[in-house]
Amino acid sequence: MRVPLHLLRQLKTIAWLWGTLSLLAPLASAQPPALVCCMAYTTINENTFFIQGGLLITGPGISSSNTSQFYSLDLTQPTWNTLNPPWKPLTYPATLVPLASTSGHSMSVAQDNSGFTMWMASNLVATYNIGSNSWGQIVPTPPATLFKGSNLQAATDPTSGLVYLPGAAGTPNSMSVFSSSTGMSLSVPMPPTLVAAGAFYSFVWSKVRKTFIYYGGNAATPNPFFEFSPSAGKWTSMPIAGSVIPPFQMRSCMVSAYNGTKILLFGGNTDTTQSVDTLYILDVPTMIWTQVDNSLDARSDMACSVSGDNFIVWGGYKRFPGNPFLPASATPLLHTWIQSSSACNHWNRKAQSITHRKGRLE
Repeated sequence: MRVPLHLLRQLKTIAWLWGTLSLLAPLASAQPPALVCCMAYTTINENTFFIQGGLLITGPGISSSNTSQFYSLDLTQPTWNTLNPPWKPLTYPATLVPLASTSGHSMSVAQDNSGFTMWMASNLVATYNIGSNSWGQIVPTPPATLFKGSNLQAATDPTSGLVYLPGAAGTPNSMSVFSSSTGMSLSVPMPPTLVAAGAFYSFVWSKVRKTFIYYGGNAATPNPFFEFSPSAGKWTSMPIAGSVIPPFQMRSCMVSAYNGTKILLFGGNTDTTQSVDTLYILDVPTMIWTQVDNSLDARSDMACSVSGDNFIVWGGYKRFPGNPFLPASATPLLHTWIQSSSACNHWNRKAQSITHRKGRLE
């Protein structure tokens, strides 16, 4: 049967329109992660934000139910809406499924930024490679020196590849040092009069100072910041210039930005005070802190990330002494600062779009 020419033209037009509409149709968003606190999180190359596990928060109070959820957030997309972030669910091998449901743990980035190590509340070290989407497992030696605590933070010295975990050697005044290449760990002392590493502290590597910056270890000191130098092998009180010193908090988040020239510190609470909504930015070359406008969204035990000029906060809870813990908003909290001679700081608390900018200080 011969198809008339005018029908062929109509069919081609319909096919073209169908293909065009298919390309223009928005992709269906993945199911977002459940709102949790106390999750492990990290960011690789300011491109991808990872979260894993955590405690479910479904209403007043904190559920005792751990989650095993594992998600990534693509920070390189030019624009995305804070009400519908491009979350992507990730999976585990069968051997890790029984251990993946956890909270109060942390992640440390690989020396070459190819992936990360997940530190569970057990004697198992799980490694994840981003490029191959594959997992590995390491049993540290000796196993007795690791993971006797919880709510501890791990951070990597990129010059050596060694991972440092204050308090993970089983006592508040000791620190575990782990080598992923050998699987060996050792314990080094922490001065009890300088740092009291119980838990709920913040701990990040400073590329500029080539030290680890530690916050929230000792409420009795006027300056709650300390640093550890791997090359010198010692702890000292971190020097601060200027008149602004962030007060002692626990359950905060602290991340490095702008190629290590900035440190951002947000939120947290103490055992007797409520969660706060303050953001402080440390200019590392001058060691001067600046407090920016409050977010009006206090949080504790949340996950934080940086990508270019954007600081992103997700999850956590609001703590009020004498009252139940309340879940924070499931919408990511965004702060954007614009580099100029006079800084422009603002918080995005509404259903707006994030624009990706890879700003850097030279």
